[in-house]
Amino acid sequence: MDDSGGGLVTFARFFGALRAHWVLVVACIALGAAFGALTALTSPTTYRSQADLYITVPDGDGTQELSQGGSYARQAVTSYIEIVHTAPVLQPVIDELGLDMTRAELAGAIGVSSRTGSQVMSISVVDTIPQRAADIVNAVSASFTTYVSDDLEAGADRLNIVQISPGLVASSPAGPSLWLWTLIGGAIGVVAGLSLTALRAIVDTRVRNGDDAATLAGAPLLAVIPAMSGKDRGPLVVRDAPSDRDAEAYRRLRTNIAFVGEADTSAFVIAAPADDLAAARVAANLAYAISDTGESVALIDGDLHTSPLTEMFQLGGHPGLAQVLDGSRRVSEVLRGVPGRPLFVLPSGETLESPSNLLDRDRMHDIVRSLGESVDHIVIAAPATLGRADASIIARVAGSMILVLESDVSTAAQVHATRTALSHSSGARVVGVVLDRHVGDDPSMVGAERAHRSR
Repeated sequence: MDDSGGGLVTFARFFGALRAHWVLVVACIALGAAFGALTALTSPTTYRSQADLYITVPDGDGTQELSQGGSYARQAVTSYIEIVHTAPVLQPVIDELGLDMTRAELAGAIGVSSRTGSQVMSISVVDTIPQRAADIVNAVSASFTTYVSDDLEAGADRLNIVQISPGLVASSPAGPSLWLWTLIGGAIGVVAGLSLTALRAIVDTRVRNGDDAATLAGAPLLAVIPAMSGKDRGPLVVRDAPSDRDAEAYRRLRTNIAFVGEADTSAFVIAAPADDLAAARVAANLAYAISDTGESVALIDGDLHTSPLTEMFQLGGHPGLAQVLDGSRRVSEVLRGVPGRPLFVLPSGETLESPSNLLDRDRMHDIVRSLGESVDHIVIAAPATLGRADASIIARVAGSMILVLESDVSTAAQVHATRTALSHSSGARVVGVVLDRHVGDDPSMVGAERAHRSR
């Protein structure tokens, strides 16, 4: 997979698909082996008979003539291999034995071979009846010898063809071999299974693991958030279940953001391609994790459309960001503190007809700048990056975006569209990626942590 939404498959992605679809590969191997075995069991039993011919020249008077004669015989063997399958050799065999087959069918049952540099030519016949296989191979040998001696080399007195090993009646079948056909079928099943796995990895461009997320986003992996294990637990796990794996993942995110962005980066926009709630949940838990360290943090609900962060803190109906942007309220009037910790929430505010138009004003810059003077960190939960320009506008104000990708849901096309939109926003870039709702362990996170700490 590449970062353009296409289908280049990396080894990590292929092996990930192999782990996910190993049952498919095993099924293909089993089906292939079964088909091979069935082919062997249903194919007719065949028997093989072979006759060997030795080709020489008449004895000469000296060493040189003997050497030249041997060389001539070896050359003749090479050319005579093709003659065995011709009509002058095969038609007499058909007529003599009364075979109910054409010359082409007979030629298909005959094999001719000779080792390099040898004067021995081997003729073999495979047939369903062992006696007939022996009769055919002996008849072909005799017909070949007659045709060469009486027609091709007539009067030359230069070649002798001697049958040194006649065709015998086979006592055991030559094929089909059950184990060989089963092995061949299994091998074909392996190829088919791996090909289908690679095809699925190409066609299915969903983000499967941390390596996928980092490659697509073109940014380091900051955290892998496991799928929620509690059924009745709220979204603020850092507050409500601080000892759970989910909360530990957000603390890991808190640690790793120190290694991304510019040295003076204090504001981060959290956004997801299509899930407003995912961005709000990650932003809220990150803000809680930061406040656990004693550093102050302002959490802004930048989604003026659905306001998921505002609802999460039960601040619906209260004035907030929208009213600050339109100039009817000051930040200090709408900023809400969370009791017992240095965390301040700026809700989205009362609903407006065209909220996106407000974000284009310089007032958003002023809000972030003024908050930056009074708190250590600013975390902004942005609306989905697809379909609206709000996230890109907010990212341009903050300068740094952390992209949240949902495991097995977010796609390469969505990430590509997000990066394209950000590329049109001067000063905005994805500085890190979070893999959300991931089932199981992700080994890529270990390597990611080492990379962050080595910077």
